[in-house]
Amino acid sequence: MTLEPLEDLESLDEMEPIEPLPLVGEEEPTSREKRLLQLARVRKALYEENESLRDREMIFAKAYGSLQHLVDVHAEDDKEDSAISKRTQLMVWRKFKIEECLDINRVAYGQIMADIEKHRHKPHKGTTLGWTDRRRLEDGAMRYCFSKFFANRASSELAENTWQLATDTKRACRFFSVFLNVDVHIVQHVDMNNVVCMRTVNQADHDVVIKSLYLLTRFETEKGIIILVHGLDPSRLEDDFTTLAMVGKAEVWENDFRW
Repeated sequence: MTLEPLEDLESLDEMEPIEPLPLVGEEEPTSREKRLLQLARVRKALYEENESLRDREMIFAKAYGSLQHLVDVHAEDDKEDSAISKRTQLMVWRKFKIEECLDINRVAYGQIMADIEKHRHKPHKGTTLGWTDRRRLEDGAMRYCFSKFFANRASSELAENTWQLATDTKRACRFFSVFLNVDVHIVQHVDMNNVVCMRTVNQADHDVVIKSLYLLTRFETEKGIIILVHGLDPSRLEDDFTTLAMVGKAEVWENDFRW
């Protein structure tokens, strides 16, 4: 047997390696990695979208709960207003006419101008949040005046906002402490500028009930708009339903004069 000589080792190193043939149905490694990367991105996007939808669902649930609470409170207020309205209709009293309101305005305007003139020469006692305080003792009663200048505000705008606040009985009650148990309701709408109101202060730990029947009115002057609270004669009331909840308490009528 004759042996053939072996080839040079260097020539063996120069030979190209033989790659294995791909199996049927098997993808390229780079293509598989791309697909996995795409799936990872889609998964991340779906996760973020799911979290966003979950947050929106929580926000919606909170908003729905708040809205339902407001609806329930509004329904309760409507029921209470309806009851007060029915009781107010049972009140018997002599109705006010527009001519009476105008007469009150004319007399009150003279008193207001005289009061302004008296306070003009009195130094103010101090300033708090822009409000100045002037007061004086007259005929055994303390008279006081608070004033403030509102920059960049028209008098018509301030007057309208004040009127809306004063004619809203619920907001008017919030001016007082809850411990005073203040109730304000409208007795008569004379016209858009004149409203008759009644206020009761029935504090639980007091044996006196303070009442006030007053005309809430607004009128225009050459210097601006005046909103006036003027006390009325309670004898116009012939049947006062508010006495039903005040058995055993003394009744004191307060005469209001504020502007």
